[in-house]
Amino acid sequence: LYPGARVAISGPGITLQGRVEGVFRVDRPAQTRITVWGQLGGTIIIPADMAHLVTITEVES
Repeated sequence: LYPGARVAISGPGITLQGRVEGVFRVDRPAQTRITVWGQLGGTIIIPADMAHLVTITEVES
């Protein structure tokens, strides 16, 4: 996952699709924050223990 990639992200209660603007890993509490720009964009915060519930698929532009 890298800035500029076009992705679709889905998980419990979340659906994002667009271009990745940023990926940030935080240690305390352990989590990953992903910002996606697009019509279905936004920011998703994925706690480390919930990462297995989230699907990230690269989408062709």
